[in-house]
Amino acid sequence: MCDFSLLSEARDFNALEEIVVRLVQAMAVRFVTAYLRFLDKKLMLERPEGLRHVGLRPRTLVTRFGEITIVRCCYFDPESGRYRYLLDERLGLPARDRFTLGLKAQAVAEASRQSFRRSAGLLGGKATHSSVHAWTWQVGRVFRRELERGHRGLFGLGRAMASGGRAVKALFCEADGVIVRLQREAKRQVEVKLAIIHEGWERLHPCSGKGC
Repeated sequence: MCDFSLLSEARDFNALEEIVVRLVQAMAVRFVTAYLRFLDKKLMLERPEGLRHVGLRPRTLVTRFGEITIVRCCYFDPESGRYRYLLDERLGLPARDRFTLGLKAQAVAEASRQSFRRSAGLLGGKATHSSVHAWTWQVGRVFRRELERGHRGLFGLGRAMASGGRAVKALFCEADGVIVRLQREAKRQVEVKLAIIHEGWERLHPCSGKGC
């Protein structure tokens, strides 16, 4: 039977919601920690021949549901002459990175709508605004390379842009610009040009366009 003693301390719904969020996050930390411990033991039993177990090493990860510390097996690979962590390899965890990809993605998504400092605050103190700033720049550089590759292919090599395979009678293009202030750059500000191409407008309400 559930114990509602902690929930009964809530003065209003906002306080109740905050208590429930903390409880769910604590349960998620315990569940994931237990699962990773199980998975690490499984990988130890199924490890390739030649890997020598040399001990346990802790690692702390900052996730969307809180901070977890895992103690996983460390192996020495005589063929490569380096140490390996099978659990890290199985989960695709980069070395010496405390923050998970999901947390970074959440932070960057928030930073696209508001300031870095406020975005970091919405993460509940899991990351600093400077970390959110660095992650956003990393994502921006990747998108910029993709855009430059597409630009070279279209205007430099004459490659047609990929289409959705559907023909329409007309396409509409709307373009505008927004001024963005820069930090530590030669220019104080830059205009970001935005454009959208679509097939037309759809009336959202029966009164749309009738002045009612």
